[in-house]
Amino acid sequence: MKRILSLGLVLTMLCAMLTFMPANAAAIVASGECGTSVTWALDDSGTLTISGTGETYSFERPTGSVYIEQPWYNYNENIKRLVVSNGVTYVGSWAFKNCVNLENVFLSESVKEVGSQAFYGCKKLNQINLPDNLEEIGSSAFYDTGYYNNKKNWENSALYIDNCLIDTQNYEISGKYTIKPGTTLIASGTFNICEGLTDIVFPAGLKYIGAAFDSCDGLTDVVISNGVTKMDGSFHNCKNLKNVVIPNSVIEIENVFKSCNALESIVIPNSITTVNGFMVNRNLKNIILPRGIQRIEGMSFYLCNINNLSIPESVTFIDNGSFIGDDWNIIPNIEIFFGGSQEQWNNIDIGRCLLGDVDGDGWHDYYPETMSWFNRTAPIHYNYNSPLFDVQQSANVTVDGKKLSFDQQPLMIDDRVLVPARAVFEALGASVNWDESAQTVTAVKGGNTVSLVIDSDRMYVNGQIKTLDVPAMVINDRTLVPARAVSEAFGCSVKWDEVYSTVIVESK
Repeated sequence: MKRILSLGLVLTMLCAMLTFMPANAAAIVASGECGTSVTWALDDSGTLTISGTGETYSFERPTGSVYIEQPWYNYNENIKRLVVSNGVTYVGSWAFKNCVNLENVFLSESVKEVGSQAFYGCKKLNQINLPDNLEEIGSSAFYDTGYYNNKKNWENSALYIDNCLIDTQNYEISGKYTIKPGTTLIASGTFNICEGLTDIVFPAGLKYIGAAFDSCDGLTDVVISNGVTKMDGSFHNCKNLKNVVIPNSVIEIENVFKSCNALESIVIPNSITTVNGFMVNRNLKNIILPRGIQRIEGMSFYLCNINNLSIPESVTFIDNGSFIGDDWNIIPNIEIFFGGSQEQWNNIDIGRCLLGDVDGDGWHDYYPETMSWFNRTAPIHYNYNSPLFDVQQSANVTVDGKKLSFDQQPLMIDDRVLVPARAVFEALGASVNWDESAQTVTAVKGGNTVSLVIDSDRMYVNGQIKTLDVPAMVINDRTLVPARAVSEAFGCSVKWDEVYSTVIVESK
């Protein structure tokens, strides 16, 4: 009897186990490594699973190199579904290029970046699940997929997947263009060579801008919306771009605004600790580096025409090539104003900047480590105290709906926007007088007279004293005055647009 009961118990357990087992468990047909700590496995149902931690390899073919095959290359036609498991952070360039039977892609929330041409030519790919916090999509990542080729997925000459703008029909875009509300990421390659694009409106909530907006010759002004945290490779070769506003929500910039030769000044927001960008802007004369910046890397201001360079005492590292002009010498006529002591200056770490193949021997060269980055020729002034170091970011100003143009960008200091006095007073219809000996600017309109003394926290309105939160000051030979205070002194209403860093003045 005990044997019969035991046999019955075993049969019952076997039935229970069979109940919870899949009827046709998929078998692994191939597997291997596809990253330092990342593996892949393809089962006989056509599901390819990427597991592990960190980045997958990239498989693009650099110029002159041997093509690197994907490890699943011989099984490309068998892949129908892709699952990238939690822990993987990067899907490499060309990783699934021309997987012609791939239909469905799921990327876990750990994935932060998709490389260029990662899914190029996957003609059956229509179902794509992207993580909410994706930070970068390389150019042509989803080009010539089923999703890309379906005209119903395009709107206003743009292709979106969830909250990511992944591609644009560049030749169709002109005039003012507004990116769809809710967009959080702009992929690399979008809006390139949009010569007819004259104005771009970024949405609130946008976080990441990739290597986009190359050669947009119609752009003259760019305002990055508040909320953007990262820009990488954006706005190259925009030859008519004159004014840029970068909000202090941005914490990472790399290789941005390159070869924009109409750009004469740039304000780095105080949210950024590492500067890397702005090279080959031959008319760039003024840069503002606020206190908080720690590192100036790469060839940040290579071939720029900077005259007076103010460097805050917070800087601890400068790459050799950061301020190099023609013939690998220091930018001509540059004069350096350092916020710290000579001892602090001497303690700055000078890095070796990778220049490319300068001597033509086929190898990348470094700017010589033994040669000082300023070549011992640039005058240096120590313990320099400047309001420039307290700048938070630049800003825009409109008066009765018209955007004002300035030869010195408005600056935010202590949460107050200061604007060039003459430009704003004349926009308000006032006459302006500057008294050099008294260091006083006076504006008159109708029966109202407004006077401000440089570096004084007092403003006189028809003889009455008004206390200012931030005094009038001289920056780059221009008198700057608090926008709200002077506008309200002439009876105007003033609002602040947080998203687009704009002071909005309306006369009554």
